[in-house]
Parts: sequence; C-alpha cells; structure tokens
Amino acid sequence: RTCLYVDKADQNSRSVAAASIVAKVTRDRAMVVFNEAYPGYEFDRNKGYFSEAHLLKLARDGPSPIHRLKFDPCKSLAAGKTLGEINPALGILMAGV
Repeated sequence: RTCLYVDKADQNSRSVAAASIVAKVTRDRAMVVFNEAYPGYEFDRNKGYFSEAHLLKLARDGPSPIHRLKFDPCKSLAAGKTLGEINPALGILMAGV
C-alpha cells in the first residue's frame, strides 16, 4: 500500500482541509457520546485531549474501554508508573486524593 506525504496538505488542498474538519467534528460528537457512557473522564470537554481532570480520573480509576492503551499516559500507568512520575505537577495534586 502506497502513501503520499504532503506537507501542510490541509493548508494547500481544499479537499484535505474539508476532510480534516469533518474528521474533527465527527470525533468531537463521538466524544460527547463517550462521555455519557464513561462519565468522569470529561470526554465532552476535552475531546480526547488530556486535561488535568482527565488525568486525575485515569490515575484514580484507570482507563475506560475506549482509551488507547499504547499511548501515554495510559501506557505508563499500566506499566506501574505513578502520575507524579508521568507529570510531576499532577503528582502533587494526587497527593491529596
């Protein structure tokens, strides 16, 4: 299977830019649905990007079934690292939890 890398394709191609927008809107809508299924991770607010509350929930309760376990911080938490080892600032917050 052949792929073609095009640097800044979304800036240089209207069809790529449109596809990028459709993909982001679709993901954002899916994250709202996931938030209802897995409350507490704030999927409706962070849209799949890490927030402080999201990381704290991961550290307390572990990943949900939709988390990608090959990516950090899920991967690091599964390997036994503490949130403080992953992100020292959040480790300080976890001390009181």
